[in-house]
Amino acid sequence: MSIFFRSEFLLSDTKAFPWFHRGNVYFRGYYIIDGLFYSGDQALVKLLSCQNKDELIKLIANLNGFFSIIYATDEEIVITTDRLRALPLFYTLENGKLLVSDSAVKLALACPNRAINELALTEFQITSLFVTGSKVLFESIYQVEAGQYVLTNLTTQECKAHFYYKYNHNILSPTSREEKKAEFNRIYYDEVGQGLVSSLKGRMAVVPLSGGADSRMVVSMLKHAGYENVFCFTYIIGRRCHGVFFR
Repeated sequence: MSIFFRSEFLLSDTKAFPWFHRGNVYFRGYYIIDGLFYSGDQALVKLLSCQNKDELIKLIANLNGFFSIIYATDEEIVITTDRLRALPLFYTLENGKLLVSDSAVKLALACPNRAINELALTEFQITSLFVTGSKVLFESIYQVEAGQYVLTNLTTQECKAHFYYKYNHNILSPTSREEKKAEFNRIYYDEVGQGLVSSLKGRMAVVPLSGGADSRMVVSMLKHAGYENVFCFTYIIGRRCHGVFFR
């Protein structure tokens, strides 16, 4: 737990993606920018090179990876997650103090009088999986959405959410089918695939095969990149089947 003026960060001691902290910046995850891979202290140093929040926000818009970032000054705090919200962040105001956490449960425990958000509960019951937007299951506790940063002024206690990245599905490309296929292969296999290989750092990739397209595409990406340290497994009617190694 770390405390700044009129703010408190309730962060988990996680081993999968541990938090790194230096100066006024907290970071976990990894990112790729200009073809270079950053994680841990290296990622922190890159973020600390930003002279102010405007430089930080400009940098964030160009990051590709899985990450959570907290950037604090005496008057403002920026919290943000990656374009997929792979490593979530949650926030709330309690008695004039901004509370930030990587766990909605931690915030709920810190604010025991928060009521259930009935709209969020209805969504969760219908989908059996998720709620939409910035809502969570508790009133006045919010999540940072994918591709979003939240700027909080600690003097006025004003929180404003902004999107640094949005998915746009309305752009129609005039290129041919073959050109689209070549562009897809370049982005998916060369850029995304190599980024995945860089993040693995030689470790075994364990891929659960669901029978859907996503897991098969991940495996094909690793195969195309020549990455051999891969273990695949699946479940059939609740029973685990034997896994298969890439070799």
